[in-house]
Amino acid sequence: MAQGIIAGLVVAAFLVVAAYRQSRERRVSPVGMWITPAIFLILTAAILAVDHLSSPLAVAAVVLAVALGIPVGIAQGSHCTVEVDRSARRITYKANPIAIAILLAALGFRFGVKMATGSLASPHPLTASAALASTLALGLAVGMVIGLRIHLQRQYSTAALPSA
Repeated sequence: MAQGIIAGLVVAAFLVVAAYRQSRERRVSPVGMWITPAIFLILTAAILAVDHLSSPLAVAAVVLAVALGIPVGIAQGSHCTVEVDRSARRITYKANPIAIAILLAALGFRFGVKMATGSLASPHPLTASAALASTLALGLAVGMVIGLRIHLQRQYSTAALPSA
C-alpha cells in the first residue's frame, strides 16, 4: 500500500514538472527536436514488449494511435506561439495550455491505469485490456509529440532566410 502511494506521488510530481516545463517558452534546434519523439517511440516499443502486447493486432492498434495523435499534435502546434531564427538554427515555441492538458491527460491515463490496477508499484504486468488501453493512450501522446515537431519543422522550413 505504501509503495503505491509513493509511486503515485512520484508520478504526480513528474506530471507537475512536465506541465511546468511545457508551459514555459522552449528553444529547440531543427535537428535536436527529433530526439524526444525518437526516445518516446523506443519507450513505447519497450512498453509493448514489457506488457506482453506482441500480437499483430495490439501492435497495429498502437501504431494507429500514434498515427491518430499526429494530426492532433499538428493542430496543437498551430495554437502554439512559434518564433524561428534561421540564422541561429533555433525554434522557440510556447505551447497552448489546452494542448498541454491533452498531452498530460494521455500520459496521466497511462499512469492512472497502472495505479488503479496496482501494477505501478509492483512487478506484475497489467491485464491485457488495461495494458492495451494505457499503451494506446501513450501512443496517442507520442503521436502528438511527433505532430508538434512536424508543425515546428514546417514553420522552420517556410521561414525566410536572413538576408546577407
